[in-house]
Amino acid sequence: MRSKEQRKATAKKRGRIIARDNHECFICGQNKIALLEVHHIHPRYVGGDSEDDNFITLCDQCHFIVPHGATKTEESKEVFHEIFNEFVRLV
Repeated sequence: MRSKEQRKATAKKRGRIIARDNHECFICGQNKIALLEVHHIHPRYVGGDSEDDNFITLCDQCHFIVPHGATKTEESKEVFHEIFNEFVRLV
């Protein structure tokens, strides 16, 4: 099993993903680079990989709202699926 550090996006990958997403949060449009993070769309614990197309750019606040896997509440699950579907439509 890979360590937590190995599962995280590298700085190079993070930069590539944020650039792909026009340097802004996919949900709210925040564009302060220091606040942007990359988020696994499909978490590793459910078989998601660490390929670029399995990441989305979120700001720290939206990343907090959309939990990994969006399984904590039905509302967050619904929000996550709306975000995911819009992301897939645009890519």
